[in-house]
Amino acid sequence: DPAMTTILRAMEHDPSKEVRKMALSAIAMTRSTLPYVLQRLHDVKEDVRREAVLLVGTKINMLHLTIQQRIDVLRGALRDRSAMVRDACSGIIKSEWYSKASEKSAVAFVRALDVETYEEVAETAARCVLEECVSDEAGPFSGAFAPALETIDAESAFVWRVFCMMLKERKQLDALEDALPELSSLVDSLAAIDFSTQIFTAKQLLQLAVVCDMSDEAGRRRLVEFLEEKAGDAAVVEELVEPLLAALRAAVGNAEFLDRATRLVWDVYRPIHASDNERESVDPSEDLAVQRQKLDMLYEEKRTCSARGEDCDELNQRIEALSVRVEQLEDVETA
Repeated sequence: DPAMTTILRAMEHDPSKEVRKMALSAIAMTRSTLPYVLQRLHDVKEDVRREAVLLVGTKINMLHLTIQQRIDVLRGALRDRSAMVRDACSGIIKSEWYSKASEKSAVAFVRALDVETYEEVAETAARCVLEECVSDEAGPFSGAFAPALETIDAESAFVWRVFCMMLKERKQLDALEDALPELSSLVDSLAAIDFSTQIFTAKQLLQLAVVCDMSDEAGRRRLVEFLEEKAGDAAVVEELVEPLLAALRAAVGNAEFLDRATRLVWDVYRPIHASDNERESVDPSEDLAVQRQKLDMLYEEKRTCSARGEDCDELNQRIEALSVRVEQLEDVETA
């Protein structure tokens, strides 16, 4: 079609942004023209990029795009340097892709984005969908609408975690309390998950544990026991180590966390690097590698403390004392 060829050429190559915008508005959306429209999401002019977002969002059902195309649209537009483009994309998500979907739910929406592969982009998009729920302090997982923990899947865990994080960020504590699970129930769900195959779901629930109410002492003790058992398991995949330790820190507090983390490092380190006799005879408090690890943790905690503008005097004293002990152990090792 000569006319279509002319429009495509103008849309791609004309130096005038107004011409490129007019070409976008005139183009017929088909399987063959879609790639050309998607290229305009990277146009040098923000209003052309905005026009492309609006065109894709209003003329194409999200499910008619491939997952990669959905992600490309969202990644580019939601991170665009122009607020005009970001707002257009956010509006399209709410008014078109979510509101007009056959199944209007945040879980169904993120399921179309392959959250396990594109977690960061999916979270940005999910926050757009959940914004109204958070604003009303009544979301899809409040009270009786919380998902069944015993059958929770990756997408439900993901949306639940994002929703609770949004409530916490906005200090909507009553709504957050309604949305969060009981600690004992959360531990039961974590225990039922295969940490070697359901890595993504485990990660979401561990991150959810960080914002849970730790005043339930019985539930907190169960959570701590579970987390220490998993964190000390050398078979746990590396991706889950950080969320396991973050949840443990939230459950026991910063001061106690350092001692427990040191013990965990010892439990994993010694069986690998020590002989049978050493495992029986060496006190972990005297192990140089463990003490260095603990010193690194103290320095990390000090950086966090300083960033928050808090008093670091006690930490400085502990760092000074432990530094002296590390030097003594180093002298013994080199003697």
